[in-house]
Amino acid sequence: MPRQLLKELFADVLLAVALAFLFWGMWQFPLLITGGLVLACIILLHLVRPGWSRLASGWHLRVNQLLEWPLWRRVASIHEAGHVIVAHRLGMEVAGYALTPAASALHQSSGYTSFKAEHFSVEPEKLLTTLTVLVAGKVCEELVLGHAHGATHDLRQLECWAQVIDESLVNAGHQPVGIAFWQKTCETRAKQLLVGQEQLIEAVAGAMLQREVIERILEHIDSHKVIRQAETSTA
Repeated sequence: MPRQLLKELFADVLLAVALAFLFWGMWQFPLLITGGLVLACIILLHLVRPGWSRLASGWHLRVNQLLEWPLWRRVASIHEAGHVIVAHRLGMEVAGYALTPAASALHQSSGYTSFKAEHFSVEPEKLLTTLTVLVAGKVCEELVLGHAHGATHDLRQLECWAQVIDESLVNAGHQPVGIAFWQKTCETRAKQLLVGQEQLIEAVAGAMLQREVIERILEHIDSHKVIRQAETSTA
């Protein structure tokens, strides 16, 4: 029996005992009437619960939009800027991005960045690129904000990838390396592409907050790289 069903059944039993004590023990209702009232209350609760859950979720999202999301917008934009900059610099084609208050309602600080599907591959070099882009949001937050607030989802994905890779290594007769190795390796690679790029990060994050189209943002990343190369050559 599923765990959630057991929890609901246990809650119903506790509720039935409490209602029986109220109707029969305190108010001295006949036993038959007490049983009917208890059953009616539990059925009514099950009928009302789905609607109440939807109503509560809707109010939570609305409160989130009005109060929480404005505080998270900067974190969200910095996080997604890291994904976009690193992905573009590593040759992954960015399809788009989104900043949405629903993300912070789900205890994430950001929306998402999407990529063209053909870039996701199990080839070693492409897989390393995918994992580097995956942790780039976390690295970007740490560089600009001093602490990562919205990397939980990304790290869960990294853990899943690491488990798959380790299983493949074991099947091939090699020793697994673990998630710590992949996280450190990929974060180091992402950091190499983001350190000293604070001005670009802020510009990309600002463009995202203004809902700039992804093509213009990628053009800005390219132009910033050209300017940096020119400054380096001059120096």
